[in-house]
Amino acid sequence: MNRKLMWVLAVVPALAVFLVGAIVYDRQGKQELAQLAQDKHAALIRSHSPVYGNPNARVTIVEFFDSACEACSAFYPIVKGIVNASFGRVKLVLRYAAFHKGSVEAVRIAEAARMQPDAYWPVLEVMLKTQSDWASHSHPRPELIW
Repeated sequence: MNRKLMWVLAVVPALAVFLVGAIVYDRQGKQELAQLAQDKHAALIRSHSPVYGNPNARVTIVEFFDSACEACSAFYPIVKGIVNASFGRVKLVLRYAAFHKGSVEAVRIAEAARMQPDAYWPVLEVMLKTQSDWASHSHPRPELIW
């Protein structure tokens, strides 16, 4: 037998074993990731959480949100823009995190708006635009939201 043939007979099976192993490993990794995503989904997304965008989108942004928070207010247009530019592939799920003074009242107002058809998101946006009027950290006045 010549050397080239022996080399080919040694390398080809090794490559085939490596390729099969890589495919099996990749499939197993994808299954584990899918299971992990499904497990975390229940921990992050509640059935009562407000959803912006396509409810069936494959990608979900979960934002822990405080309407009295300046950072949340600043990032909201950016996140909304991402959802709007995604052609239905990304949705936003809000989870309330009422850490600032007056936030609990703001959540109540937002949830009251949510009970009315198509009122939640416009009310939330007005709350964020007028945040400097009612959400002062030293003296919050959430009653001004009304």
